[in-house]
Amino acid sequence: MFPQSMNAALMALGVFLFTNVDGVFHIRQLNPPMKRQSNFPMEQEQMCFTIPHLQALKEQFATYIDSNGDERASMEEVLSYLRKYNPDVTPRQVREFIARRDKDGDGSVDFIPDYLMEVSSPDFDVATAKEWFSLEDTNGDGYVTRDELINIATKVGMPPEEARQTVNGFYMAADANGDGKLSWTEYQPLFTEK
Repeated sequence: MFPQSMNAALMALGVFLFTNVDGVFHIRQLNPPMKRQSNFPMEQEQMCFTIPHLQALKEQFATYIDSNGDERASMEEVLSYLRKYNPDVTPRQVREFIARRDKDGDGSVDFIPDYLMEVSSPDFDVATAKEWFSLEDTNGDGYVTRDELINIATKVGMPPEEARQTVNGFYMAADANGDGKLSWTEYQPLFTEK
C-alpha cells in the first residue's frame, strides 16, 4: 500500500499517481504550483519509481536530511546535512543549495517533488559541480582529496570500506596525475560529462 501521507502530499501538489502493469509507479505533475522558479520548466515532469525504491528514498531522506519527519527539509535541516560535508558551510551556500532544488519556491526541499526529482534526474552541469566541489573541499585549499571524500562518505552514513571503494572507484578515477587529490579541472568532468 502506498503511504497515506505521500498520497496527501501528492494531491496537495497537484500530482497524479498511477501504477503501470509492471508495478512501477509513475508520478506526474499535472497542476504545477503557481509560484515558479526559472530553473523549473513549465512542461510536465514525470518520475518513475517502484514502491520499494520510493520507500527506500523516503527512508534515506528522513534519515539523512529530514530530521523532524515532516517530509520537507528546512534551512536548518539542510544546514545540518551539508555540515556533514563541510563544517564551514555558510548560510548563503545553504540558501543557494535549497534554491537550486526548491521547485515550488517555499524555501525548503520537499520530499515530493524536490528530492525525488533530484535523485531521479540530477543536474549534471558546471553550477552543480562547483557546488559539490566547494562542499567537498573541506579545508578550502582548492583540491578535493581522497581523505576528504572518505571522511564525508562515512559522515553521511556509508560504511568505511564502502566509502573507500566508492571514492577510489568513482572519484579518484578522475585523478589524472595520481596525486591523491582532485583539482577543479579533474573534478568537473565527474558532473558534466555524460
